[in-house]
Amino acid sequence: MREKTLRVAFGRQIRAARERRGLTQRELAERAHIADKYVSRLELGIATPSIAVAKKLADALESSLDEIIETRQTPQDAEIGVIVRLLRDRPPVDVERARRILEEVFRVSRR
Repeated sequence: MREKTLRVAFGRQIRAARERRGLTQRELAERAHIADKYVSRLELGIATPSIAVAKKLADALESSLDEIIETRQTPQDAEIGVIVRLLRDRPPVDVERARRILEEVFRVSRR
């Protein structure tokens, strides 16, 4: 993939994640400790972030680097990412409970 294509894809990922969280560019910039104009340039695919900046953005978006760097994300992948984020900081007992609930929902829907 060409560098420009990667920059544009990265920018789209950042914008989508920011909008899903209801943040403005300024709010994201403040959380990531970077300039809001830089967020704009990143989202437009004009600028290429360092790994350190990409990590700051991921943290500010309560996401992982994998999630914001992914360039072939489908709508289903985005929804799965939301579920993962909901479970990430939960105690093991809650994760197990969520798994059992999902298994039951899928069992019922197959009938």
